[in-house]
Amino acid sequence: MKKIRTIPFGYSISNGKYITIYEEAEAVKQIFEQYISGKSLNEIAYNMMIPYHSVKQKWNKHMVKRVLDNQRYMGENGFPEIIKQDVFYKAQQLKSERNNYVSRKDENTAETVDVSPSQYEVRYQQSVAVIRLNNKINQMLNMRDCDRETIKALILQCADEKYQCLNCIERGNENERNQHSEIGNN
Repeated sequence: MKKIRTIPFGYSISNGKYITIYEEAEAVKQIFEQYISGKSLNEIAYNMMIPYHSVKQKWNKHMVKRVLDNQRYMGENGFPEIIKQDVFYKAQQLKSERNNYVSRKDENTAETVDVSPSQYEVRYQQSVAVIRLNNKINQMLNMRDCDRETIKALILQCADEKYQCLNCIERGNENERNQHSEIGNN
């Protein structure tokens, strides 16, 4: 399968350096603004008027998520800045706040039980390590010849990093406890 996009949306290469494509850079800014203002990934994708790339004109929620997760938009690794750091991290914080549904094992029956969001407050602050691991995994998955065992190890490492970032607080209890002690290992 031919790789369609190797350079992130919003950028191009000119004279060996990354440059912004004005229309795409504006679309990136729009994605972050809309997400921070409360729109869902699907809503943002539906409203995108600029094509994602030449083969796939229409956006989907996964493409929008890739834009929201890409740290290069903050001006990293030789890429020009499109998004300010505070905007990027605000979007990351909102993304983690919107994902507040937890399951846990019932100690008595060993079945998975849905935990009501009203019973617990889940706090997840995605770390830079998690973002970098996600990017590394995505890069490796896009490679023609990738080592499955290396990818599997990175996925497990990323899952562990995400688990370390998760905190669960029982409502009415002032003491914040790490997920390891509150929910237990799944």
